[in-house]
Amino acid sequence: MKKKKFSKTKTGFSDDLPTNKTSIFNKKNIGLFVVSGIVLIMIISIFTISLGNPAAVENLAEYNGFKLKNINGLWNIKINNIDYVFEYSPNDLQSVDSAGLDLGNKVYISYDTGGFSYDSPELLRLKQFLALTGRTAFFACLKEDGCGNFPLIDCSNVNKVIYFTNGNKTQMYNDNNCIILEAVPGEESLIINKFMYLVLGVIRNG
Repeated sequence: MKKKKFSKTKTGFSDDLPTNKTSIFNKKNIGLFVVSGIVLIMIISIFTISLGNPAAVENLAEYNGFKLKNINGLWNIKINNIDYVFEYSPNDLQSVDSAGLDLGNKVYISYDTGGFSYDSPELLRLKQFLALTGRTAFFACLKEDGCGNFPLIDCSNVNKVIYFTNGNKTQMYNDNNCIILEAVPGEESLIINKFMYLVLGVIRNG
């Protein structure tokens, strides 16, 4: 493409002016300006979209001063640099009856041997959770039938006993020194979530 020639009479330029001055508007600098402008526009666009996107806010929740984040349908909460994961938010569990908790550093986990075993995912999850909170958990049995090599205990034990069973209602209640976690079949994660939130202090009784 030919450059336009400007008339001296129209521009007032003289032949004595230097013609080899470096301009900031040369091809190299213009390219840099264009690239920088594109990058700036992209940053502004992303920032604007994030501010105006309701989904970015809907993934966050707060309950009793604790911040929860929903990631791929699961609720995550960090306490003492440990990440805990839940299937339900605290608001989803308001209808689940709960009981007061007073767990010590040593806890027994017992279960209905007719519906569960020591390697059931629900029991292993409870044991792992208690370990994350700094407690030592042992498996035990309330009755000898189907117990295996675990110790026999009852609800008068000096240490707290968590008894996991299926029943007609999903609920938590106390029986002497036992904390009964009862769940309608298929709702085990509901009562486990409620128990975990209570132990962490996210949900409070009373």
